[in-house]
Amino acid sequence: MSCSKDENVIFDRCVLDNLAYSSWLFLNNKVSEKFLDETRILVRETLKLFDIIFFLPLTNVSPVKIVEDGVRDTDPVYREEIDNIFKAFSRSYAQGDGRIFPANDSPALIEIFGSPNGRIQLTSLYLTEEGKAFGESQSLISDLYTP
Repeated sequence: MSCSKDENVIFDRCVLDNLAYSSWLFLNNKVSEKFLDETRILVRETLKLFDIIFFLPLTNVSPVKIVEDGVRDTDPVYREEIDNIFKAFSRSYAQGDGRIFPANDSPALIEIFGSPNGRIQLTSLYLTEEGKAFGESQSLISDLYTP
């Protein structure tokens, strides 16, 4: 798939998922450390092309319902292990350590929770009606402040 710079694309999954699953494979002795390091480098460079990544962590308060579709794994232990890897990525992002997310050109990583409709409402706080991310000079409350 090829997209111009002006097109908006929304993915159900992204390269960060690839790194999470590759990390799980490494932790379970299925791939080499070299493979994981090369994957991490490719993912870090590719993340520069993204504007926002929405992360839906597993929580007891608002669990993400998994439907048996023959594609996604429904094993609760596996799902929790993968979720823990994503949470480690989130900590790395918050610390700005540059191991996964590029230090100077990183997409926003935003955790969202709640029901499916609630998650849609939360994402709408970060996207314009055209599906683009709000710019640095834009804000839902920018009209409340005058420079």
